[in-house]
Amino acid sequence: MTPRLRTALVAAILSFGLVAHAQMAPASERPTDRLEALNARSGKVSVREFLETKTVYGFSATRIELTPIYAYDPSNAGDGFRGIRVRVVAGPKEYDRSAAIVDRNEVGQILAGLDYLIDLGKRWEAEMEPYREADLTTEDGLKIGFYHTEEGKQAVYVSHSDNTAFFALEDLAVLKELFAVLAKTLDEHRPTAAEGP
Repeated sequence: MTPRLRTALVAAILSFGLVAHAQMAPASERPTDRLEALNARSGKVSVREFLETKTVYGFSATRIELTPIYAYDPSNAGDGFRGIRVRVVAGPKEYDRSAAIVDRNEVGQILAGLDYLIDLGKRWEAEMEPYREADLTTEDGLKIGFYHTEEGKQAVYVSHSDNTAFFALEDLAVLKELFAVLAKTLDEHRPTAAEGP
């Protein structure tokens, strides 16, 4: 087989594999939320407004950054996406960071879950029991919770993907307050882009 024929054969096999893969994309890869649906539209203008980021600093240089996002089609701004990007920073490298998107519709459940975790943390605070933990998880895989050791130590964790930030138990109340404030910011925010095409 000549080198030219070998190259042509390899190119044909690779292009067939790419076409076959593109044709067999499962329905589960379609956009699953309003933000993904908005971003997946071809040939349409979409606007994303990132409002003021709030940061909560944790232990060992970890932190989380909460940013309200309003994304919309300027021709139909009322039908946009409102949510909060929660970026977990577990260290100084770029791979130590990941972000989850919390839909505005999820915030009520998160606030109720944080209330429960705050109350549970207060009840467990003085107990010397075996290790235990409690957490809540959002649709995008963000996990907020705390653990309690048999020595009575407690810490809050916020994790997404392989990244985790750690905080004091009192920071659950700070997170609850921030989610409530940012939800109100999203509710009051109006699109800044002029009506578009």
